Amino acid sequence: MKNSLLKIIGIIIVLTVCLIAEVVTMKGQPVAPLAQPAKSEAPAADNPINGNDSGDSGVEKVVDNTAKGDAARGKKLFSTFQPVAGMACNACHRVDSEKRLVGPGLFNVSIRAAHRVDGLSAEAYIRQSIIDPGAYVVDGYQNIMPKTFRKAFTDAQLDDLIAYLTSLK
Repeated sequence: MKNSLLKIIGIIIVLTVCLIAEVVTMKGQPVAPLAQPAKSEAPAADNPINGNDSGDSGVEKVVDNTAKGDAARGKKLFSTFQPVAGMACNACHRVDSEKRLVGPGLFNVSIRAAHRVDGLSAEAYIRQSIIDPGAYVVDGYQNIMPKTFRKAFTDAQLDDLIAYLTSLK
């Protein structure tokens, strides 16, 4: 019990430090700028990607998976602790607001995501942001999202999660 309590306190401390770092860096930053390709990050080798982007950014596009998931299952996944990532999505993202927690608020995310990167639908952009969070980093944010969510979710679970996120309006 003592070890569990210490682990929980450690997680709370880490999340608090991340939150403070984000609040400090967001002062004076625009609310919803366009995403910029992260030049130092390469997509993970096991991502479902479909060839190179036509530009010289070095970022590859994900396949625009048109299969629809189940939003109710996605909602549950969003708040379920993922051991491989060390957290749940809701530890860093709000769903009831566009305001930043640690990461961006996800209310209306599908509207913003549809215009972030030319050639990517909202669903494809959200999928890319989950499985390769360094591919496009919005100005004012740091590239701190765990890079292990691709290992945490199956393709079907990603579809469910994306269905949930696109339902947030």
